[in-house]
Amino acid sequence: MTSFNILCYGFKRSICFDGYRNAGVVLLEYRCRAIGIMVFNKINLTTWSRGGTLDRQWRTATKTDGVIVIMLAQVKVSNMQGKLEEFQAISTNTRTNKFCVDMKNVKKYEDEWICKVCYSHKTLDNGVYPSLEPALQHNSDVLSDAPLQVTQMPKFKKKTEYIRLSAHGDLLNETHLDNLIKIVEANPDKNFALWSKRVTIVRPYFKKNKIPANLQLVWSNPVVNKVVDIPPAPFHRVFNNVSHKGYRENCTGQKCKDCLLCYTNSGVTTIIEKVK
Repeated sequence: MTSFNILCYGFKRSICFDGYRNAGVVLLEYRCRAIGIMVFNKINLTTWSRGGTLDRQWRTATKTDGVIVIMLAQVKVSNMQGKLEEFQAISTNTRTNKFCVDMKNVKKYEDEWICKVCYSHKTLDNGVYPSLEPALQHNSDVLSDAPLQVTQMPKFKKKTEYIRLSAHGDLLNETHLDNLIKIVEANPDKNFALWSKRVTIVRPYFKKNKIPANLQLVWSNPVVNKVVDIPPAPFHRVFNNVSHKGYRENCTGQKCKDCLLCYTNSGVTTIIEKVK
Protein backbone atom coordinates (compact mmCIF):
# COMPACT_ATOMS: atom_id res chain seq x y z
CA MET A 1 0.00 0.00 0.00
CA THR A 2 1.31 3.46 -0.86
CA SER A 3 0.28 6.98 0.11
CA PHE A 4 -2.02 9.21 -1.90
CA ASN A 5 -2.35 12.99 -1.85
CA ILE A 6 -5.55 14.41 -0.41
CA LEU A 7 -6.95 17.81 0.57
CA CYS A 8 -9.45 17.45 3.38
CA TYR A 9 -10.96 20.61 4.86
CA GLY A 10 -11.21 20.70 8.63
CA PHE A 11 -11.04 16.95 9.27
CA LYS A 12 -8.29 14.45 10.03
CA ARG A 13 -7.86 11.64 7.56
CA SER A 14 -6.00 8.40 7.06
CA ILE A 15 -5.29 7.31 3.50
CA CYS A 16 -4.00 4.14 1.90
CA PHE A 17 -3.69 3.34 -1.78
CA ASP A 18 -3.48 -0.11 -3.33
CA GLY A 19 -1.63 0.28 -6.65
CA TYR A 20 -2.38 -3.29 -7.68
CA ARG A 21 -6.15 -2.82 -7.49
CA ASN A 22 -6.01 0.85 -8.52
CA ALA A 23 -8.14 1.60 -5.50
CA GLY A 24 -7.79 3.40 -2.25
CA VAL A 25 -9.57 4.05 1.02
CA VAL A 26 -9.90 7.26 2.98
CA LEU A 27 -10.92 7.07 6.61
CA LEU A 28 -12.39 10.37 7.72
CA GLU A 29 -12.25 11.39 11.35
CA TYR A 30 -13.78 14.26 13.28
CA ARG A 31 -13.08 14.76 16.98
CA CYS A 32 -11.45 11.34 17.14
CA ARG A 33 -14.53 9.62 15.72
CA ALA A 34 -14.56 7.78 12.42
CA ILE A 35 -17.27 9.35 10.32
CA GLY A 36 -16.94 7.70 6.95
CA ILE A 37 -14.94 5.78 4.42
CA MET A 38 -14.45 6.81 0.81
CA VAL A 39 -13.23 4.34 -1.78
CA PHE A 40 -11.72 5.75 -4.97
CA ASN A 41 -9.70 4.63 -7.96
CA LYS A 42 -7.07 6.45 -10.02
CA ILE A 43 -9.57 8.06 -12.35
CA ASN A 44 -12.94 8.43 -10.65
CA LEU A 45 -14.38 8.43 -7.17
CA THR A 46 -16.40 5.24 -7.15
CA THR A 47 -17.96 4.66 -3.75
CA TRP A 48 -18.77 6.84 -0.80
CA SER A 49 -19.63 4.69 2.17
CA ARG A 50 -20.91 6.72 5.09
CA GLY A 51 -21.03 5.78 8.73
CA GLY A 52 -20.89 7.27 12.21
CA THR A 53 -22.62 10.28 13.70
CA LEU A 54 -21.12 13.09 11.64
CA ASP A 55 -21.00 11.54 8.19
CA ARG A 56 -23.90 13.69 7.04
CA GLN A 57 -21.62 16.71 7.08
CA TRP A 58 -19.84 15.21 4.06
CA ARG A 59 -21.40 15.41 0.64
CA THR A 60 -18.98 16.06 -2.23
CA ALA A 61 -15.58 14.89 -3.34
CA THR A 62 -13.67 15.41 -6.57
CA LYS A 63 -10.36 14.17 -7.95
CA THR A 64 -8.09 16.48 -9.95
CA ASP A 65 -4.51 15.79 -11.04
CA GLY A 66 -4.05 12.97 -8.57
CA VAL A 67 -5.42 14.90 -5.61
CA ILE A 68 -8.66 13.96 -3.86
CA VAL A 69 -10.50 17.07 -2.67
CA ILE A 70 -13.22 16.52 -0.09
CA MET A 71 -15.56 19.39 0.67
CA LEU A 72 -17.95 19.78 3.57
CA ALA A 73 -21.63 20.06 2.69
CA GLN A 74 -22.85 23.62 2.16
CA VAL A 75 -26.08 24.90 3.71
CA LYS A 76 -28.87 25.04 1.14
CA VAL A 77 -30.88 28.21 0.49
CA SER A 78 -34.48 28.32 -0.75
CA ASN A 79 -35.87 30.95 -3.12
CA MET A 80 -39.28 31.84 -1.76
CA GLN A 81 -42.53 32.42 -3.65
CA GLY A 82 -45.99 33.80 -3.00
CA LYS A 83 -46.20 35.86 0.16
CA LEU A 84 -42.41 35.62 0.57
CA GLU A 85 -41.61 36.61 -3.01
CA GLU A 86 -38.07 38.05 -3.39
CA PHE A 87 -37.03 36.56 -0.04
CA GLN A 88 -34.70 33.64 0.55
CA ALA A 89 -34.82 31.17 3.42
CA ILE A 90 -32.84 28.58 5.33
CA SER A 91 -35.10 25.80 6.55
CA THR A 92 -35.01 22.29 8.00
CA ASN A 93 -37.14 19.15 7.89
CA THR A 94 -40.27 19.44 10.02
CA ARG A 95 -41.08 15.75 9.75
CA THR A 96 -37.84 14.57 11.37
CA ASN A 97 -37.77 17.27 14.07
CA LYS A 98 -39.02 15.56 17.25
CA PHE A 99 -40.17 18.87 18.71
CA CYS A 100 -42.28 19.66 15.63
CA VAL A 101 -43.75 16.15 15.51
CA ASP A 102 -44.63 16.28 19.20
CA MET A 103 -46.23 19.72 18.80
CA LYS A 104 -48.31 18.47 15.88
CA ASN A 105 -49.53 15.53 17.95
CA VAL A 106 -50.63 17.57 20.97
CA LYS A 107 -54.18 16.53 21.87
CA LYS A 108 -55.97 19.74 20.99
CA TYR A 109 -58.47 20.79 18.33
CA GLU A 110 -57.34 22.47 15.09
CA ASP A 111 -58.93 25.77 16.13
CA GLU A 112 -56.90 25.75 19.37
CA TRP A 113 -53.40 24.72 18.31
CA ILE A 114 -51.62 26.10 15.23
CA CYS A 115 -49.33 23.06 14.88
CA LYS A 116 -52.39 20.91 14.11
CA VAL A 117 -52.69 22.77 10.79
CA CYS A 118 -48.95 23.12 10.12
CA TYR A 119 -48.41 24.14 6.48
CA SER A 120 -44.97 22.54 6.47
CA HIS A 121 -46.24 19.14 7.56
CA LYS A 122 -49.04 19.34 4.99
CA THR A 123 -46.68 20.28 2.17
CA LEU A 124 -44.22 17.52 2.98
CA ASP A 125 -46.89 14.89 3.71
CA ASN A 126 -48.53 15.54 0.36
CA GLY A 127 -45.23 15.30 -1.53
CA VAL A 128 -46.08 18.33 -3.66
CA TYR A 129 -42.40 19.16 -4.17
CA PRO A 130 -40.43 15.86 -4.28
CA SER A 131 -37.03 17.54 -4.05
CA LEU A 132 -37.97 19.69 -1.06
CA GLU A 133 -37.71 17.22 1.80
CA PRO A 134 -34.24 15.90 0.87
CA ALA A 135 -32.98 19.51 0.78
CA LEU A 136 -34.58 20.26 4.15
CA GLN A 137 -33.12 17.11 5.67
CA HIS A 138 -29.72 18.05 4.29
CA ASN A 139 -29.92 21.32 6.26
CA SER A 140 -31.20 19.54 9.38
CA ASP A 141 -28.13 17.32 9.30
CA VAL A 142 -25.57 20.00 8.47
CA LEU A 143 -26.88 22.66 10.86
CA SER A 144 -27.45 20.49 13.91
CA ASP A 145 -24.51 18.05 13.82
CA ALA A 146 -21.41 20.22 14.21
CA PRO A 147 -20.12 23.81 14.01
CA LEU A 148 -20.15 25.14 10.45
CA GLN A 149 -16.86 25.56 8.66
CA VAL A 150 -16.26 28.57 6.37
CA THR A 151 -16.75 26.47 3.23
CA GLN A 152 -20.20 25.42 4.42
CA MET A 153 -21.63 28.92 4.62
CA PRO A 154 -24.61 29.49 2.31
CA LYS A 155 -24.46 31.86 -0.65
CA PHE A 156 -27.26 34.39 -0.94
CA LYS A 157 -28.23 36.38 -4.00
CA LYS A 158 -26.71 39.85 -4.01
CA LYS A 159 -30.11 41.45 -4.61
CA THR A 160 -31.76 39.59 -1.71
CA GLU A 161 -32.20 41.87 1.30
CA TYR A 162 -34.31 39.71 3.62
CA ILE A 163 -33.75 36.14 4.77
CA ARG A 164 -36.23 34.02 6.70
CA LEU A 165 -34.77 31.46 9.07
CA SER A 166 -36.93 28.37 9.64
CA ALA A 167 -39.60 28.87 6.99
CA HIS A 168 -39.94 25.11 7.52
CA GLY A 169 -39.13 23.45 10.83
CA ASP A 170 -37.86 24.82 14.12
CA LEU A 171 -34.61 24.76 16.04
CA LEU A 172 -33.23 21.27 16.62
CA ASN A 173 -30.66 22.12 19.28
CA GLU A 174 -28.24 24.83 20.38
CA THR A 175 -25.74 23.87 17.68
CA HIS A 176 -28.43 24.61 15.09
CA LEU A 177 -29.03 28.05 16.60
CA ASP A 178 -25.32 28.79 16.91
CA ASN A 179 -24.77 27.92 13.25
CA LEU A 180 -27.62 30.21 12.19
CA ILE A 181 -26.05 33.03 14.19
CA LYS A 182 -22.74 32.41 12.41
CA ILE A 183 -24.57 32.80 9.10
CA VAL A 184 -26.25 36.02 10.27
CA GLU A 185 -22.97 37.51 11.46
CA ALA A 186 -21.23 36.54 8.22
CA ASN A 187 -23.81 38.51 6.21
CA PRO A 188 -24.14 41.95 7.84
CA ASP A 189 -25.65 43.37 4.63
CA LYS A 190 -28.69 41.08 4.94
CA ASN A 191 -31.66 41.30 7.30
CA PHE A 192 -32.70 38.04 9.01
CA ALA A 193 -35.75 36.99 10.99
CA LEU A 194 -35.87 33.76 12.95
CA TRP A 195 -39.22 32.18 13.83
CA SER A 196 -39.17 29.74 16.74
CA LYS A 197 -41.32 28.33 19.51
CA ARG A 198 -38.28 27.04 21.39
CA VAL A 199 -37.78 29.53 24.20
CA THR A 200 -35.81 26.89 26.12
CA ILE A 201 -33.10 26.97 23.44
CA VAL A 202 -33.19 30.65 22.49
CA ARG A 203 -33.23 32.22 25.95
CA PRO A 204 -30.19 30.41 27.44
CA TYR A 205 -28.24 30.95 24.23
CA PHE A 206 -28.72 34.71 24.23
CA LYS A 207 -27.93 34.98 27.90
CA LYS A 208 -24.42 34.03 26.80
CA ASN A 209 -24.37 35.66 23.35
CA LYS A 210 -25.34 39.00 21.87
CA ILE A 211 -28.22 39.22 19.39
CA PRO A 212 -26.80 40.45 16.05
CA ALA A 213 -28.11 43.84 14.94
CA ASN A 214 -29.37 42.37 11.65
CA LEU A 215 -31.48 39.66 13.31
CA GLN A 216 -35.09 39.80 14.50
CA LEU A 217 -36.37 37.07 16.83
CA VAL A 218 -40.03 36.12 16.40
CA TRP A 219 -41.71 33.86 18.93
CA SER A 220 -44.39 31.77 17.27
CA ASN A 221 -47.35 31.47 19.66
CA PRO A 222 -48.79 27.94 19.26
CA VAL A 223 -52.17 28.74 20.84
CA VAL A 224 -54.83 29.94 18.40
CA ASN A 225 -57.14 32.80 19.46
CA LYS A 226 -55.02 33.62 22.50
CA VAL A 227 -53.18 36.75 21.43
CA VAL A 228 -49.98 37.42 23.36
CA ASP A 229 -48.82 41.03 23.25
CA ILE A 230 -45.57 40.79 25.19
CA PRO A 231 -42.93 38.51 23.67
CA PRO A 232 -40.96 36.23 25.98
CA ALA A 233 -37.37 37.37 26.44
CA PRO A 234 -35.24 37.69 24.35
CA PHE A 235 -37.68 37.73 21.39
CA HIS A 236 -38.49 41.02 19.67
CA ARG A 237 -42.10 40.15 18.86
CA VAL A 238 -44.85 37.52 18.94
CA PHE A 239 -46.51 35.98 15.89
CA ASN A 240 -50.12 35.09 16.78
CA ASN A 241 -52.78 33.19 14.84
CA VAL A 242 -56.54 33.64 15.10
CA SER A 243 -59.34 31.62 13.53
CA HIS A 244 -61.63 34.52 12.59
CA LYS A 245 -61.48 38.25 12.02
CA GLY A 246 -61.79 40.85 14.72
CA TYR A 247 -58.50 40.35 16.58
CA ARG A 248 -56.63 43.45 15.36
CA GLU A 249 -54.99 41.54 12.52
CA ASN A 250 -51.98 43.32 11.05
CA CYS A 251 -50.77 40.42 8.87
CA THR A 252 -53.57 40.35 6.35
CA GLY A 253 -52.25 38.66 3.23
CA GLN A 254 -49.93 41.36 1.89
CA LYS A 255 -46.51 40.32 0.62
CA CYS A 256 -43.85 40.42 3.29
CA LYS A 257 -41.68 42.75 1.20
CA ASP A 258 -44.47 45.35 1.37
CA CYS A 259 -44.79 45.10 5.16
CA LEU A 260 -41.50 44.10 6.83
CA LEU A 261 -42.84 44.39 10.39
CA CYS A 262 -41.20 41.06 11.23
CA TYR A 263 -37.88 41.82 9.55
CA THR A 264 -36.99 45.29 10.79
CA ASN A 265 -36.77 47.26 14.02
CA SER A 266 -40.38 48.29 13.52
CA GLY A 267 -41.21 48.67 17.21
CA VAL A 268 -44.26 46.46 16.68
CA THR A 269 -44.20 43.58 19.19
CA THR A 270 -47.49 41.87 18.23
CA ILE A 271 -48.22 40.30 14.86
CA ILE A 272 -51.68 38.79 14.30
CA GLU A 273 -52.69 36.69 11.31
CA LYS A 274 -55.91 34.84 10.53
CA VAL A 275 -55.30 31.11 10.07
CA LYS A 276 -55.37 30.26 6.37
